[in-house]
Amino acid sequence: EWRDNLKQVLSLAGHEGKDVVFLFTDTQIVQEIFLENINNILSSGEVPNLFDDSDLGPIFEKVTPQLQQRKIPISKTNLYSAFVDQIRAHIHIVLAMSPLL
Repeated sequence: EWRDNLKQVLSLAGHEGKDVVFLFTDTQIVQEIFLENINNILSSGEVPNLFDDSDLGPIFEKVTPQLQQRKIPISKTNLYSAFVDQIRAHIHIVLAMSPLL
């Protein structure tokens, strides 16, 4: 469920180009992987191996015209890079931590 939610949020930001606020509170930290994924998004704009090839097909179709317009060669690397750039431009992560133990 966590990975599906991340896919949905990152797709909104990167695929659809919508501004997204991802609010994450300390009470939602159920597994350590949650923090690792948030760290990956903050540092690189992506979560490694989150999307498989079947997920990337529609994303690449949406990103291809953007690359063509900018005269960037169409390759899997360039398409994924453009997708991640869109995520970085449109996602805002809010971490809410309680000062109480």
